[in-house]
Amino acid sequence: MKKQAISAVMALALIFTGCSQGGKGGTPERTQYKANIKVGTVVKAGDLLTVEGEEEISFKNYSQDTWDNIVLRDYNPSNLAEEKADQDGAYHTAITGITQDDKDVMYHEEQDPSVVMATLANAVKPGKTGKIKVNFSLKIPRGSCRQSYSFVDKNSEKPEDIVIALGPFLPTLPVYENGGWAKGGYFSCGECFYTKCSDYDVHMEVPEGYEACATGSEKRNDDGSYDFKAANVRDFSVFTGKNLGYFEENVNGVSVKVWYYENNEEVKKAAKESILPTSVNSIKIYNDYFGKYAYEDLDVVLCRYAYGGMESPAFVRINDDSVIQSKDISEEMREKQMIDTIVHEIGHEWFYSAVGNDQYNEAWLDEAFATLASMIYYEKTGDTYNNPESLGSAWQDAWKQGGSLKVDLSYTDYMKAGPEEYCYTLAVYSGGASFLYELRKAMGEDSFKALVQEWYSSNLNKEVTTKQFLELVSKKAGKEKVNDLFKKYFSPENIPA
Repeated sequence: MKKQAISAVMALALIFTGCSQGGKGGTPERTQYKANIKVGTVVKAGDLLTVEGEEEISFKNYSQDTWDNIVLRDYNPSNLAEEKADQDGAYHTAITGITQDDKDVMYHEEQDPSVVMATLANAVKPGKTGKIKVNFSLKIPRGSCRQSYSFVDKNSEKPEDIVIALGPFLPTLPVYENGGWAKGGYFSCGECFYTKCSDYDVHMEVPEGYEACATGSEKRNDDGSYDFKAANVRDFSVFTGKNLGYFEENVNGVSVKVWYYENNEEVKKAAKESILPTSVNSIKIYNDYFGKYAYEDLDVVLCRYAYGGMESPAFVRINDDSVIQSKDISEEMREKQMIDTIVHEIGHEWFYSAVGNDQYNEAWLDEAFATLASMIYYEKTGDTYNNPESLGSAWQDAWKQGGSLKVDLSYTDYMKAGPEEYCYTLAVYSGGASFLYELRKAMGEDSFKALVQEWYSSNLNKEVTTKQFLELVSKKAGKEKVNDLFKKYFSPENIPA
């Protein structure tokens, strides 16, 4: 996720074949999500919009423990609280019922309402499979959070002019490891999403005249509904509404679409002249530097969003404000910040989407790599403004400004250290990227590139840890060369012995 805070830091500093979409059927080794959802409408601006759904989840117990309970992550109540915290009281899970083998499953929210613990009617032993059915009713607010609706024209409040963006919204199973389910708390300035690659088969009914795009391949039916299929992805996102269009270009066998509002000429112009070529160039450059893009297509969606952008597998959300000229900054700076957001978010297609990690406890593993990806993009496109030396220096300075905190801490630890977004952002983004920049200098460009390519190719579809990465670095670079760097940036428990 690209925060406004990190964009500001950058500006002020002057600064195979693993995951694939639309595959043929599922494999029992991966969790299968089969969902039917119906998107509602609003009568007047400000009303909560309802998305009704039912979902069948088939899963395998890949652990050594018997699963008497499972956790479902439901981000709708946390999203509502983030959007409407000063208006309403507590929000509760959107899940309205769970069954297993036609038996009701008891469930409850934990302190964080995005964590729903369900007691299975029939325990699932190691190596065995289970299936549950989940009913839910999402309440979608007007706004700019991960699950929200807005208006095509900011001066219009006609219900027929709304567009709806649904970030991770289906109830999903988090990762089970070390004897428990991942329960990292929801927070607005970063992510707690931590899931294994799964398969999605989603049928979606939308209001008359709506277009839609989503993670995976899409088919529009004669009745206006959509069927989406996505194989081996970590989550599922949707964008839908009227008056949507897109520009498309094929690069290295990947279909890149940039979605915009048809009646907004400023956004449409930027989509064609800036965002599409930037997106295409990102895939070319990252394909060469990191390894082959893992999906069949990429949807880059321009819509309302509280931050700069948001990543999802093969689906990138960009704040449409970033393409509109503002009196607060120059056109040149606006363009640079917009490109910085795009190339960062697309970098997440390699790190978070294809190579997964615990985004609550070890966020640097995707955010720092996506920040590094931006530097690689600028370097390969000859951008002298964002040259590696100035970026490396800016990252180092920002990290020190934030207290030189270790970059591999959990979000809980960053909250304890000081102002939460400040400490988290400067450590995870700037500190993590500063480490990678220093590592690149220590190893040399060719060796560093070979390192990240091996890291990517050997961990497609998998979830990685800081300790794994540092062990690979130690092996490839030599412990003596990098040990001081390790001690500078990382907690002792993650440093190889």
